[in-house]
Amino acid sequence: MALNNLITALDMIKSTKYLDFLDYHKIADSQKEFIRSDMWQLEFIQYPRVVYYPGNDLINQRLISVVPTTQGSVTDLSQIVRGFKVHQTGAVSTSGSLALTFGDREDQAITMFVEDWKNKAMDPDKRYSFRKEDLMAQIGITMFNTSRVPIRKLTFYACIIADRGIQENFTGDEGATNLSEVTLNLNFEHHKRELLNM
Repeated sequence: MALNNLITALDMIKSTKYLDFLDYHKIADSQKEFIRSDMWQLEFIQYPRVVYYPGNDLINQRLISVVPTTQGSVTDLSQIVRGFKVHQTGAVSTSGSLALTFGDREDQAITMFVEDWKNKAMDPDKRYSFRKEDLMAQIGITMFNTSRVPIRKLTFYACIIADRGIQENFTGDEGATNLSEVTLNLNFEHHKRELLNM
């Protein structure tokens, strides 16, 4: 009886001419219609040529979070032409930064990758740096819905290492600290956003 009343109430809501774009059946379906923040996959489309790279599979297995920082505001350009103020919107900046956080293991594959990239950008002993074209990476992040259908793709071009964080705080207490977290901060010169499920 209660189920019949629920269906009737939902049908009554949907039969009105206002807010009929709301699909109450999907919204009420255990919140599965909402986009989740854990459904993504990262790929180094081009990794730095002179740097040790452990491979995309291992990168994705140990990658905990990806935080891109991009510009979204539109620049307002104004000019006075014959006494009238004319407004024109300009392009947004397409550069930004990217923070990758990994959970490394005892083989230290991620630590080696990050440390080697830093040292190839500026060797701490010889003060030698490889060329920019040998240190750049191109990274793609694909976002999925709960059906694992690709819905969005971000591509970051000309990514260069900006900073690296490796845990090296030692204690005498077993299990007191976890030294596995490794952070990799990158700067990129351009990014592209594609909406795939249109």
